[in-house]
Amino acid sequence: MEDWSSFSCPDKACPEYGVMGKGNIRLKQRYGRNNVAELICRTCGKTFSENRGTPFFKLRISYEKLYQILTSLVRCGSIRGTADTVGVNKNTVERMVKLAGAHMKEFNGFMLRNLRMNQVQCDEVWTYIKSKRGSRRVKERSTSP
Repeated sequence: MEDWSSFSCPDKACPEYGVMGKGNIRLKQRYGRNNVAELICRTCGKTFSENRGTPFFKLRISYEKLYQILTSLVRCGSIRGTADTVGVNKNTVERMVKLAGAHMKEFNGFMLRNLRMNQVQCDEVWTYIKSKRGSRRVKERSTSP
């Protein structure tokens, strides 16, 4: 018996909408090559995927292949190289990059909200100053006769 208490009904019209741990969420079936659970709310009868709202929602690629793609991208950084290494189409890699990027943007937006910072780290200030000095030297060299 699996525990589905961390899930809640996604139907806004349901009286149990957003309420976790009520025991109204049950497994309806499993589907796909990743054996994803389709859940059902016993209160309203609405079905939904356990991956709803995650980067894995509606993916037809296996989780292992997705992991290989993202790991290879981090290591070598090339879309075409990743596609060749993992054995998928270049368009698949591009789609995974867009998907991961969209979810990371949303995650960063959530995590970096309402920060109250009153100091800057010294290494960041030094990096900024050093980069300004370097650009000034390049300008001086280019203007010299």
